[in-house]
Amino acid sequence: MTFSHSSFYFEMTEERDCEIWIPLNGENQHNNHHGSFRLAEGENILFDQSHEKSVKSSKGSSAAIGIDLGRLNNTINAMNGSDAATDHHLTKEGSVVLPLYMCGISFNQIFLNIFNQIDQLNGQQGALTISGIDEIIYRTLVLMMNKNLLEDHHINDRKDYGVRTEIRRLCEYLKSHLEDQINLTTMEKISGLSSRSLQYGFRKYFGCRPCEWLRNERLNLAKTKLTNSNDNMNITTLVYDLGFPSASLFSKYYKEKFGEKPSETLAKKKQRIAANAM
Repeated sequence: MTFSHSSFYFEMTEERDCEIWIPLNGENQHNNHHGSFRLAEGENILFDQSHEKSVKSSKGSSAAIGIDLGRLNNTINAMNGSDAATDHHLTKEGSVVLPLYMCGISFNQIFLNIFNQIDQLNGQQGALTISGIDEIIYRTLVLMMNKNLLEDHHINDRKDYGVRTEIRRLCEYLKSHLEDQINLTTMEKISGLSSRSLQYGFRKYFGCRPCEWLRNERLNLAKTKLTNSNDNMNITTLVYDLGFPSASLFSKYYKEKFGEKPSETLAKKKQRIAANAM
């Protein structure tokens, strides 16, 4: 990922998959062998697969994010519930401008939130990896390229039965892999359900989103570990083992669910052990 906060001009002939260009302020002009593209803050981004290009900005700032087309293709398959081997021929368009607002969703705000989170993590590689920011970028891009995923579709009774069966199977898997790195794309691949069906199933059967369900299960496991472990439990280690991006966020969710901080649960366990030893 690259940011520019001043006027710039460059030419590039480097062999790479593609980038998305996001104007943060003002306007940018992109030229490549596919054509000339005007990008404006809050309006659109460029999905650019050209190997030779020139980019000019007379004012404002921009962000460029390198995209792995293989990973993008896999994410499209997972979110659509299609065969993992399906090739979506992402290279046929070359370059395409994508709007930052559609179906009532501000993708511009999503990207701004992503950049703000990157700033807050201050380049800490471990925290950046656990945060899943790269996954959010890929999934956001898939939504922008697949409008059908944003539309509400009716699910009939027969399909509903299939969704219920796959949700049950997925939940069994997740409960035995709570300490693995799991995201929405992983859930879609395991269940074989599209993004829409996965969200529908968890809303109907659990009243929450898939990631909320997974977070609650991880919090339950954390409470069990803090309450029952006989060794000196390290809360920071537990936080990252269960995939939370920060101790403060873990503590926030934990207190909301159990009415006390993780440190308070741990203190109660130590007091109990001390009392039993007397």
